[in-house]
Formats: sequence, C-alpha cells, structure tokens
Amino acid sequence: MQLLQLKAIGVICMVFSSYTQHRSYLVDETLNLVRKLQFSKNAIRTYHLADEEQKQIQMITALLVHLVQFSANVPDSLKGTVNWSTIIDASVDANYPINCHEAATEACCLFWTNVLQRFTAAKSQDVPEAKGIIENLVQDLLTVLNLPEYPAAAPILEVLCVLLLQNAGLKSKDTSARCFAIDLLGGIASRLKRDSVICSKEKLWILQELTDAENDSSKILKNKCCVCLGGRGINMACDVCGRCFHPDCMGAGSQENLQRDSVCPLCFCKQQLSVLQSYYELENKEKGKRASTAHKKKTAIPDEVTAVDTVQQILLNYLQEAGPQDDGNLFSRWFYLCMWYKEDISSQEKIIYYLARLKSKEILRDSGSGLALSRDWAKKICLALGQKNSFSRGFDKILSLLLASLRENSPVIRAKALRAVSSIVEADPEVLGDKRVQSAVEGRFCDSAISVREAALELVGRHIASHPDVGLKYIEKVAERIKDTGVSVRKRAIKIIRDLCASNPNADTSHAFVEIISRVNDEESSVQDLVCKTFYELWFDEPSGSHKHLVADGSSVPMEIATKTEQIVDMLRKMPNHQPLITIIKRSLTLEFLPQSSKAAGINSSMMTSLRKRCELICRRLLERILQVEEGADNETKIHTLPYVLVLQAFCIVDPTLCTPVTDPSQFVVTLQPYLKNKVDSKSTAQLLESIIFVIDAVIPLIRKPPQTVVEELEQDLKQMIVRHSFLTVVHACIKCLSALSNAAGRGPRLLEYLVNLFYKHLSGPNSDGQVLGRSLFCLGLLLRYGYKLLAASENQLDFPKILELLKRRYLRRDDFSLKVRAMQALGYILIAKPDFMLQKDILNLIEASLSSDVDYRLKV
Repeated sequence: MQLLQLKAIGVICMVFSSYTQHRSYLVDETLNLVRKLQFSKNAIRTYHLADEEQKQIQMITALLVHLVQFSANVPDSLKGTVNWSTIIDASVDANYPINCHEAATEACCLFWTNVLQRFTAAKSQDVPEAKGIIENLVQDLLTVLNLPEYPAAAPILEVLCVLLLQNAGLKSKDTSARCFAIDLLGGIASRLKRDSVICSKEKLWILQELTDAENDSSKILKNKCCVCLGGRGINMACDVCGRCFHPDCMGAGSQENLQRDSVCPLCFCKQQLSVLQSYYELENKEKGKRASTAHKKKTAIPDEVTAVDTVQQILLNYLQEAGPQDDGNLFSRWFYLCMWYKEDISSQEKIIYYLARLKSKEILRDSGSGLALSRDWAKKICLALGQKNSFSRGFDKILSLLLASLRENSPVIRAKALRAVSSIVEADPEVLGDKRVQSAVEGRFCDSAISVREAALELVGRHIASHPDVGLKYIEKVAERIKDTGVSVRKRAIKIIRDLCASNPNADTSHAFVEIISRVNDEESSVQDLVCKTFYELWFDEPSGSHKHLVADGSSVPMEIATKTEQIVDMLRKMPNHQPLITIIKRSLTLEFLPQSSKAAGINSSMMTSLRKRCELICRRLLERILQVEEGADNETKIHTLPYVLVLQAFCIVDPTLCTPVTDPSQFVVTLQPYLKNKVDSKSTAQLLESIIFVIDAVIPLIRKPPQTVVEELEQDLKQMIVRHSFLTVVHACIKCLSALSNAAGRGPRLLEYLVNLFYKHLSGPNSDGQVLGRSLFCLGLLLRYGYKLLAASENQLDFPKILELLKRRYLRRDDFSLKVRAMQALGYILIAKPDFMLQKDILNLIEASLSSDVDYRLKV
C-alpha cells in the first residue's frame, strides 16, 4: 500500500507540473483528503524520510510538499541530457525562474487559504478536529524543514505565516482563531530561532566560507584535519587550497577510495562555477556583445565566485549525486535555483549561468569529481543557506506581532501570546535581551490578571541561572513585583532574584535586596519564611566547594565572605533603618524559617556551628572594613564607616558573642574606642557614635578582664559626651554604656555618683537656662535608671527621696511644658529602676493629676 501511495504521489506531481489548468482541481482534491485525516497527535505517518533518524511524516504532507516543488516547472530543454549548447539554445525568459517561484507561492496560498477558511467556518464541535489536522501538517513541515530534498517546506510555512498574520489569524474577529494562530506562529517562530542558534554555533569547515568575509587563505589550518582539527593520521589534502583531512572524516575509509589528486568540495565547486562563468562570457563575446559584456562583467558577473554561490553549488551537487535520479530530484534542485534566483538582485542578467548550474555535472563531464559530501554536512549546509531566505528573515515580523498580542484586551489572548513568546525564549534565552521583548514582558509584570503576571515572571525566571546577564536587565522590574498583591507573584519574584544572585554573585543587586527584605514582615508567613530562607542561602549558608581564597588586603577572611559582607552593607545603605536586617539575622541564627518537619527531625549541630562561624567572619570583616574605609576617607564631613558600623550593630543586637572572638575578646572594643573621640557635631556622626557605643555596651559585660587603659579612656570619653554632646540619643547610649562599664570592669559607682551630683546641683541651683535644666533632668533620670543598683550599694548612699522631692516640688508643677515633660520622663526612668516608689501616695496623686491636664502632656505621661 505504501509503495502504491508513493507511485501515486509521483503520478499526481507530474500531472500537476504538466497541466497547469488542472492545479486548482488537484489542490481541491488534496483538501478533500485532508478532511479525511486523523486529527490526533499520533496521526499515521508512513512516508519515510531519507534521514538517518528514520523520521516519518504523513503521506498528505509529502504530497503537498512535492506538489509545491513540481509547481515550479523545469524548462523542457533541461529535463533530458544536456550540454553547453543545449543551455545556450534554450529559449528561457529571464523572468521564468521568478514566475516559477510565484507559481509555487500561488499553490501554497490556494491550499492554506482553503484550509483556514474551512477551519474558521467549522462548527464548534468540528473545531478540535480541524485544529488537529492543521497542527499535524505544520509539525510535518517543520520536520522536513531544512532537509536537502524538501526546499518547498520553507515557502509553504512562510505562506501560512503570512496568512496567520492577516485576517485569517491575528486580525480575525474570532478569539479562538486568533489564539490558534498565536499557537502556530509561536511554534514556527521558536523553530526558526532554534535553527538560527544552531547555525550560529556550527563550526563546519565548509560554512566558514560564509562567515569569513576576507576568505584569506592564510586562515586555512596546516597539518590539521579541517573536520576534526586533529593532527595525526592525515593522508589526504586538497590539491588546490591545501586543506588537510582524515580519510574517515571525509567518508573515505578504505584506501581504494583515496585519490592521489583530491579536491575538496569547496575548491571543486569554485572550479565548476568559474568554468561556467568563463563559458558564459565567451558565448557573449562570440555573439558580438562586447559592450554589454563589459557592463555585465562589472556588475553582474563577479571576478571571483562568491562564497554563497559556492556553498549553494555544493548542495546542488550533493543532491545530483546522492539523491535518487528521478524527476523529484531534478525539481528539488530547480526549486532551490528559483529561490536563489529570486533573492539575487542581478540574477536576470545571468539566466544562462543559473540554468547551467542545474546541470553542471553533465556540462562539465571532464572536470572529475571532488571528495564526497556526507548527508550530515549536506543538512548543515541546507540549514545555513536557509538562514538567508525570506522565511527565516520573517522571524522579526512574527515576533513583533506576537509581542503586540501581549497588549490585547483579552486575558486569554495575552496568556497565549506569552506562552508563544516563552517557546521562542526557550529556543534562545538571549531573546529576552531584545529591547522590544523586554518592554513587552515587563509590561505583563503589571497585568491585571495574576496568572499572567506570574507567567511573565516565570518566563524570565526559567533562564536566570543560565543567562544571568540577561536577567540583570529585568531585575529592577522583577524587584517591584515583590510588593505585588498576589502571594504567588511575590514569591516568584523573590525566587527569581535569589536564583539570579546565586548565579551571578558579583552583580549589583542591592536594590532588589531592599525590596525582598521589606517583605520580612509580610502578612503571609510563607512569604516571611521565603525571605529569610533567601537571605540565609545567599549570605549564611556554607557554599559547596572550596572557598579558601583570602582577600588580597591582608585579611584573614575568605574572599567569598568579604563579598557577602559588602552585599549586606550595600543593601543597608539604601534602607531607612536596620530593623529588617536584625530580623533576618535573628531568624537565620535560629533557623526559624525551616519547615516544621525539618525542625522535628532535629537541626544538625555542625550546621549551627558553620552558621555561627560565618557570622563571626562577617563581623570580623566589618571591623576590618571600618578601619580601611576610615583610613581612606578624604572627606571628614561624610561618615564613610557608618553603614559598616550599623551592620555590626545589627549582628551585635542579635548575639553580642559574635563580637567577642575567643582569641582576643576585647578586639572589637579596643578597635572601636578611638572613634568616640570624633568631635564633628552632625546627625550622621551622632548615629555613628550611638552605634559604636551600643556595640561596646553589649560586648563589655562579656569580656572577663577588659584592659584597664581602655576602660579608663572609655570612662573619660563617655563622661565628656554625657556632659557636652548635643544629641541626647548619644547621651542616652553613653549613660547606659558607662553603667555597664562601671559594673563589668569593677570600677564602682564613683563616676556615676559624680555625674548624679553634678546634674543635681544644676537642677537645685539658681540656673534658669531651660536647655541646661532639661538636659540635666534627662541625664539624671537615665543615671538613676541604669546605675541604680551600683548607686544604692555605694557607701555614699544617694538620697533618692531628696531627688524625688526636687522633681515634684520644682519641676513637675512648673508651667514650662518642656521642663515638665523632661521631669516626668526623669521620674519614669527612676520608677523603672525602683518600681516601689510607685506605691508612694504623693507620687500616685501627682501622676493622676497629670492625667487630667492638656492632651499633649497626657500623652507624654
């Protein structure tokens, strides 16, 4: 039955070629056959292709391809045995090859127009069947695309694409028709892009002729096989260009196939075309057309054979030698020549030259034969030549219209278009770098449908790891989606940035980190856990492999840790405060984000040890950078070390032991203490001092024996700032730190007593400066709050009732609002240290009376 079908195809094609008036009837009959086909994806495919992979297509597809190829009718004078005289005598019009190509296009239009019309006119229950038939046809055509024997596959698909881009597809009023057109165009465009990528990576030595513009013979490898680039066992060489080959690489395994006078396919075809050109020029001279010949020699016929012509002729020779010697082979070669003729702007002046190329082997019988060409090479050549035809060039048009479909009102069409673009990106992720694609995809990040937004993010996310350079172009817009209303969209955006940072650790992702960390307190616990897990994996998880390379500045910290430290600092520079970072560090050190199943199974102690070790190294690196940055600072008014100190403070807030290394527990205190002498009066300096004092305050109690010289300097520095510093936040930190220092270093309450008495004298004296009084109230309250235990145990016991009486009598009943608030604040600090004072009736009465005064004061109380 299959043999009978093949014979029938041959007969139909000859009728189609010979009787042009019956072509529309034959196309109609073919369409009737199409309607009888199975429409499942596993349609019967019994037409075997001449291919090593044993691929098959449907008989109806084979019939369609052959009909189109036979519609480009070979001139009768070229169908038999020919010689040069036959070519010269053939009265073929210069437009004939173009007319043949137009006839093929007309046949394609007739077929697809009817198929698509019947699809759009189909009843709803018949639509799946019609879709299946068309999909199977397209699948078959893509199978034979760029196979040497089927040049018509490209024009057939090209005509389909043109129709799908018009009223039959994307411009149709029927939504289902537009969706189906998008599916087909997406599949075809992805194949075009995939072929383009494969071709760009192809290193076949014959195709180098197309890419090397200069064709410099000096580039030819000497003493190396041009096929495998190996050097041993070479015993074949081209007598013309000198290229060397292994016999096995050229398919000449036995010595019988080796010829002493060997010519490679490139040189052989160049010689062929050069002879044909010379014949053509000689014939023109003999006809007495010397003037026109001079013009043609300058414009139409190049002095040398072009690389494209040479590679094309290699393919024609392969088909003539390796293919079946039948009419189908002749029509295939003629179809190629018609396509190339149409693309050549000077082709009409070389009609005889093109006709001669069809039968070059017969015309030049005595030219010998070049080395044989394998089928694999022929397919690669066919693929490369296919990149230059109009079908492949139409990829940009298809892509542009698919991108335009992303802006359709219908979410169904937008989703379809996004899947189509995704298939193209799968073929070549570099497409994401195209500005048109980037603009369209980023537009879908803000789509009204959550599913479309998530699909757009998924499209980018799938290729982040393999193409991080492309991902960096999208990172800003992806980061914006971290605040999306859809939980799935937020989580996908976080995962994309995580993957991008993991694949490209040196990229500037601080802005994206800020967006991610802003969701650490997300209303969804799963998002919170994902945020913490993301930063744990990026910063605190031990990377696989060896990372022992140290920083070049003499540091003892590995380069990988130093890089992560800078990422944290860069992120903090863009954050309003470090509270989210504290949350991340806290949850990472306790592994709170792990699922309950992991916690129930128990956390590996080695994992916790590694985690703490990395945090200690980060703190050590922060200390090193504080020194380095301050030494290199050229502007005293700008605090370059502040971000590093703030990050160190965040770690210290969570676990101060990270800043007490076993080898030198006082290292951080000794290193940071000199910065307390900074006399610049600014907000940033105050913030720096406050953070440094906090670290010292947290670390001092953990040091068993702090150096006495450091303790003494600290006391003096803290005392000076308590008395004189203009920022009360710094004063607060100093008093708290001084109390801790007095307690931990065994210095006693001597300095605290001095300061309490100092401020008490200010308050009880005749001083009327409201600013000084307010500062004294603030300091006195804090000294009593943090130093109460030391002061109460002192030999010189402090007279607390006297201080309370001073506050009640002189300040809590004043009309000055600011002083009254400061006095209430001081009283609050004292009550924190000594809650028993709350039981005193006069204090309770005072507080109750305050609650009945004006609103602002009540809020302060």
